[in-house]
Amino acid sequence: MPPGKRQRRDPNEDWEQLRMLVATPAQEAYELLRPHPQAGTRLFGRTSAERAAETGVPERTLRRHADRFDAAGRASLFAPPAAPANDRRALPAEIRQAIVDLKAEYPALNLREIAAICAARFHRPVSHHTVQKVLASGLQPTSRPRHFPFYREIADPVERRLAVVRLYLEGWNIKGSLVSCGAVVTSPFGGGWMVESTMADSEQTCPGCGSAATRKDGRDRRGQQRFRCGTCRRRCTTLTGTPFSGYRFPPDIIALAVRWYLRFRLSDADVAELLAERGVRVDPSTIFAWVREFAPLFEDAARSFRRAIGGGWSVDETDTKVAGKPAYVYRAIDGHGQVVDVDVSTRRATSDAITFFRRAIESTGVVPDEVTTDGAAAYPPALAAALPPVAHESGKRVQQRIERDQQHLKGRLRPMRGFKTLAGARVLCRAHAFLRNLRGGCYDLGQLVDDVAIPPQPPVVQAWAALTGTLLGR
Repeated sequence: MPPGKRQRRDPNEDWEQLRMLVATPAQEAYELLRPHPQAGTRLFGRTSAERAAETGVPERTLRRHADRFDAAGRASLFAPPAAPANDRRALPAEIRQAIVDLKAEYPALNLREIAAICAARFHRPVSHHTVQKVLASGLQPTSRPRHFPFYREIADPVERRLAVVRLYLEGWNIKGSLVSCGAVVTSPFGGGWMVESTMADSEQTCPGCGSAATRKDGRDRRGQQRFRCGTCRRRCTTLTGTPFSGYRFPPDIIALAVRWYLRFRLSDADVAELLAERGVRVDPSTIFAWVREFAPLFEDAARSFRRAIGGGWSVDETDTKVAGKPAYVYRAIDGHGQVVDVDVSTRRATSDAITFFRRAIESTGVVPDEVTTDGAAAYPPALAAALPPVAHESGKRVQQRIERDQQHLKGRLRPMRGFKTLAGARVLCRAHAFLRNLRGGCYDLGQLVDDVAIPPQPPVVQAWAALTGTLLGR
């Protein structure tokens, strides 16, 4: 036998029969220490060494059981081990009940969503594995009604918004609250989030092949619902095929930033600060990039709704700076104050005036019958080359209307302190004129606004939201 290894002695037949009657380890420990029938009141009946030799249990173990037996009696051998007083691993009963109630009230929630809600509500991280164990424990949910009916069943608009706020306060994020309601909720940025129910079938049309046989295929890295076409196997989102595809921020925020930048005398840093107060962090350079990209798209979307342009034009130019050098903004308005066209040039010459007149006629399709100017030497030869039969009148008195209209553009350009590129100057000046016409009612967007569910707002906000929906293909 190797040294150091204790030799195990076979117990006698009485001990084997005793082990067969033992039900628990605590009972077995008691049987080891129970009084011997022939020993009277002696605890062991025999010495500990004799008892250890008989049973094969170490003498030290027998003495430890005996000391515990003397201190607490027989109950010490059967009492279950007490749990530690500060056991952080034990999930409180309140959280366990909340998990069961959430699953009973919202069966569509998965394990990770329930864990996230409990973590936000009780300020304690909960694993989805723990949620699964709690749900499998057989704990019964408490009977309680829903906090509010479904979104579509609420008639009052105020109550609809309060229903979403209640979900958000319970720990749901904004997108999860809207998806749970299956609603179209107006966002605080002036547009609307189009959210479809999680239980509804996919109605997304594939932008590649036009097939309606699409199904939901998870979400992309920005959290947008992704679809897969069953015909061409392409993956797409609700923004695929629109100008807003590939952008990190939602279309409502982009459209709002562009409208603020064109409407008010704000710099790109001012617009970024206003968005930051509403919880949207955007770099100032991104604001102007959005303006250069989307302002022409908004103008093209509204081109077919433009009202007729008058035949009497007033033409003038104002100065600005491009890359630190002087530049000139050519503008023309009709008799009703509608801006006909805008162009930016680095020179104030006859050739530039001819280019402006020809571009204005080509973009509007209207040939004026009367043009008034401020008497600059470049206009008479330009009109003779571009519009030979037009009536020309010059002077300060006839130019008062366009001189007053120029103040809006000058006020908008003042916070910018010039442009870096000529292309950027042209985009901003034309977009500013477009928004001026939009505010002035020069676009017939009544039917388009009626087709989009927009709450009562100023006309320019309604028109801008309607054009945003047009770009999105809604």
